[in-house]
Amino acid sequence: VLARMRDGSLSPGGNLDPLFRAVDFVAGAGRELRAGREPSAEAVAEVVEGLARTGSGAPPPGPAAAPPPPGDGVTSGAGPLSLPRPHPQPAAPPPPSGGDGASVRVAARRLESLLNQAGEVLLAGQRVHTLAGDIASAADALIGQRGACGAARSALASPGAGQDTGDMATVLERVEVTLKEVGDLLAAVARSADETDRHLSGAAQALVEGVREVRMLPLAEVCQGLPRTARDLARVQQKEVRLEMEGTEVELDRPILEGLREPLLHIVRNAVDHGIERPEERRQAGKAPVGRVVVSCRLHRGNVVVTVADDGRGVDASALRAAAERRGVEVGDDPAQLIEVAFVPGVSTSAMVTEFSGRGVGLDAVRARTEAVGGSVRMSTAPGEGTQVSLQLPLTLSAVRVLLVAVGDEVFALPSSGVSRLLRVPVEDLQVVEHRPVLLLDGRAVPVVHLGQALGLQEPTAEAGIFEAVLVEFPGGEALLAVDHLLTEEEVVMKPAGERMASLAAVLGATIRPNGRVVMILNPAACARMALGGATTFASLTRQEDRPTRVLLVEDTITTRALERSILEAAGYEVLVAVDGADGWRLLQEQGADLVVSDVNMPRMDGLALCETVRSSSRFRELPFVLVTSLADEDDRRRGVEVGADAYIVKGDFDQELLLETIERLR
Repeated sequence: VLARMRDGSLSPGGNLDPLFRAVDFVAGAGRELRAGREPSAEAVAEVVEGLARTGSGAPPPGPAAAPPPPGDGVTSGAGPLSLPRPHPQPAAPPPPSGGDGASVRVAARRLESLLNQAGEVLLAGQRVHTLAGDIASAADALIGQRGACGAARSALASPGAGQDTGDMATVLERVEVTLKEVGDLLAAVARSADETDRHLSGAAQALVEGVREVRMLPLAEVCQGLPRTARDLARVQQKEVRLEMEGTEVELDRPILEGLREPLLHIVRNAVDHGIERPEERRQAGKAPVGRVVVSCRLHRGNVVVTVADDGRGVDASALRAAAERRGVEVGDDPAQLIEVAFVPGVSTSAMVTEFSGRGVGLDAVRARTEAVGGSVRMSTAPGEGTQVSLQLPLTLSAVRVLLVAVGDEVFALPSSGVSRLLRVPVEDLQVVEHRPVLLLDGRAVPVVHLGQALGLQEPTAEAGIFEAVLVEFPGGEALLAVDHLLTEEEVVMKPAGERMASLAAVLGATIRPNGRVVMILNPAACARMALGGATTFASLTRQEDRPTRVLLVEDTITTRALERSILEAAGYEVLVAVDGADGWRLLQEQGADLVVSDVNMPRMDGLALCETVRSSSRFRELPFVLVTSLADEDDRRRGVEVGADAYIVKGDFDQELLLETIERLR
């Protein structure tokens, strides 16, 4: 089949499904063989038959029901898809010769170690630079002392001076000669140290740059699984999607690239799931039936900007506002603030929770991962036209240009790429708006926050009625970070801040000054948001419980019922157990519950009928309802939405984290 596609006698089009199924089967067969089991002969025959039907031009069989594990996408594919041209792979590793085309494999940990050593060399160069300056200063001081000795000797040797003063003048002459010899020696050492400083600094900088280049990888490295993910998800949702990728040859530092893998996967899934419409809906809107999702990458002001854009329906503002209200998040009339709500944990516009969406754990995770490497994320949308999510990231985490600032006795570093402007502001220019100091800057009111306050230190002081500040822009707004002093700008080697600091969103890493002092490197945007009221500009979401949440579990299979009950009780929930829908409705009326988890296929009353009954009741109409079932078809999911279920979890994908996460979001 692949040969016919290569030769042009068979179009890929809708013929890729059997190939993907064959690949999945081979992977599964490998796992079976390693476990000492034989692959199913029936499964082998089904795969071979599917390939034969594809090669003969007959319509391929339908997609399998069970999706593969998360991360590899779900079953089958959808419609025409523009797959990126794969990078050619050599048939064998190149010979270890000294030719220009030779290459070797190097473990990532060795590169990290090499970069750390290069950073130490760079730091040693900075210390030599400081030492050269100190020696030069000492030489200048000796020259000054020699001059003073010469002046004193001349005064003592003047006419009329006594014998004692003459002897002292002789001693001073000897001291002057000694100072001249030491001064000349120090001057020579200073010249040598200065020359060594230039050579060492150049070599250290070249070493750091060389190691950094070795760690650089193209964005295409983390984009390889995106076409399959988009295609498979579209297939399950009966959509047609074409994924396009542009600029993926742009190279980034390996740690940044690894941190970009999950955010990109989240955003592409969101674009297909939430953005792209079904073909009939797109036709009614005057669009092409095949939706487009474009992943692009470009360089901008020393940073790299990765954008995922779709031509779908855009973000539903009313649904987003309603989702925010359900979570207790207050939203103003500003459209930019409303868009920011999409990044609040637990907020989702999906009508129902599934394994793909509705759990409210997508964009907040994207922001957290992006800011962890010193980047930022922005989203824009237009109703009926689509949505665009842009990630701005530094090219590297090894050597960074930073601005050093002082807060009290502490010194901190802010990446220069995260700072827009430096200002000296008279205190009398500040105004108070809604109990917060603001500065009118270019006609807009910019809030003023204290870096010391954000970090739990003392607030900066304004000497002579003037304070210094940096202007920081972040998605949803901007702020002035006030500090005690703006010190200097320089390039530093960033090192991990350690496990204790890893959970702090404001800390990107640390660097060591030439004097041995450790300086924390901060994320300016995260610091500004913290000072404005937390990780987001909205009130924190807390829940006070007087008693454990009561969950009604409705399941007719005894083993599944026991498993789910143990999971829920271990998580601290009070569990009521019912063997079918009728029994569940009775228990709900008698004892009540805070949430229902139900199977679908059950005797007497199934889960769909139970959900309809609950929704028709004035007493339990708003009760969260979760369906846990083996029915994975899109039609089954649609029936779940129609009867009013809040979440739909397929048993084939069932894991306790998904169940507990869903309950926590809905309760």
